[in-house]
Amino acid sequence: MKTIDLIEFEENEAAISSCLCSFLSSPNDTYLIVGTAKDLKLLPHRSYSSANIVVFLLKENGTKIEFVFKQPIDDIALAFCEYQGKLLAGIGSNLVLYELGKAHLLKKCETKKITSTITQIQTNGQRILVSTMNESFYFLRHKISENQFYIFADDVIPRW
Repeated sequence: MKTIDLIEFEENEAAISSCLCSFLSSPNDTYLIVGTAKDLKLLPHRSYSSANIVVFLLKENGTKIEFVFKQPIDDIALAFCEYQGKLLAGIGSNLVLYELGKAHLLKKCETKKITSTITQIQTNGQRILVSTMNESFYFLRHKISENQFYIFADDVIPRW
């Protein structure tokens, strides 16, 4: 294997999660979305000084990476998924739907009804499957007309 491009983060900032995403606002471009945390400590309790979503544009058939912007967020983003030309992000226990803006990601919808940290997001058409650290999984649907997420199924047995 050969390294074809390299981007260095600030001191003591680590990449935690990533995703490739194409947005409706620029369908011919592919973006690399990276969730980062600065000064992350896992033991004895998880702590960090800041968390961000960093957006990069892939150029020249994916051989070059161009920094677009860095957006601060409230908690560490452990999961990302492209969804209908937008970005779904699992930020702590919140599921957030973003669109791409000129200087930052635009929050379009959010749900705070998920009770533990989101670790994985998958989609199938209108359905969204969210896996969590403690509570197993949730099935959600995004109703565009109401711009809300609805949980229509979950696992009631805690996994901890």
